[in-house]
Amino acid sequence: MVKSVCHFSVACLCLFLFWSQSYGAEEATVAAVSDAAAIQLLEQQAGQGEAQSQFKLGVMYQKGEGVSQDYAQAAKWYRQAAGQGHCEAQYNLGVLYARGQGVKKNMTEAVNWYRHAAEQGDAIAQYNLAVMYRDGQGIAQDGAQAVHWFQKAADQDFRWAQYNLGVMYAKGQGVEKDDARAFTLIKQAADQGLSDAQCYLGVMYNTGQGVEQNYDEARKWYQRSADQGNDSAQLNLGLMYEKGWGVEKNTDTAIKMFSQAAEKNNRDAQFHLGVALAAAKDYVPAYAWWVVSAANGRQGTKDGLRVLKKLMTEEQVMAGNQKAKELWEQLHPK
Repeated sequence: MVKSVCHFSVACLCLFLFWSQSYGAEEATVAAVSDAAAIQLLEQQAGQGEAQSQFKLGVMYQKGEGVSQDYAQAAKWYRQAAGQGHCEAQYNLGVLYARGQGVKKNMTEAVNWYRHAAEQGDAIAQYNLAVMYRDGQGIAQDGAQAVHWFQKAADQDFRWAQYNLGVMYAKGQGVEKDDARAFTLIKQAADQGLSDAQCYLGVMYNTGQGVEQNYDEARKWYQRSADQGNDSAQLNLGLMYEKGWGVEKNTDTAIKMFSQAAEKNNRDAQFHLGVALAAAKDYVPAYAWWVVSAANGRQGTKDGLRVLKKLMTEEQVMAGNQKAKELWEQLHPK
């Protein structure tokens, strides 16, 4: 059991608050209403109560396609179509309420419209509704309901639902803990290319959670996730190479992977990069990364800084602080 990998892979558990992508009318339809006469005809049809035309107008106003962008007008037309049971309009109206675009931000209303679309079988709405239940946004927190709606969306192969449902099984949230079921769901999402799921799958193989421990599989899935820029996977790969877990120890590769994650402001990677650099007696950048990691709230880093400072000259400490300032400004642009 490699407990430290699981600890440093917390970001692999990252869960979307809500899927904010809104539906758009098909491209051919948007192109067909790009001129004033066509837009006037569409508005006439929408004014006569045709739900699909109302939805298309909502999309146009939301995106600013063929008309000036106007979220209030988008909300108006979505609401009219949604009132007639138009599923995509219901979902898009929920997104506007969640974002506070064209309407006052209201998560309760977002839940209401997501539910309407979810009950019609819309996978993304089902996913968003599940997240709202899980996190208690706009509705009382209810893990069982979150599992219910995640399952509905997962049954339609929506990868974010598969992943989040898998995490709930892994953690025993809203459902009895079942690592084997968690593994199956997370692998389904990973097979669809979801980097967070690939990273989490790597953790499961690395620690033997829900599957027989297999370092080769762990490295494979970490690599796939890391290749998509996932900083937690980059960190975990670095740890494998630093510690020699299933691979030959390689400090240079570990530093490379830690650096990639550190430059994405992963505070744990910043800490481990400092450890590796200090071990190589490259004190100035080690000190700088530890200063940044500590400023980002990484526990234990300040103790390391005090020890490292005793090994450095006054000039090195000054250079380390200057380097830390530059790194912080790069990572936190104004």
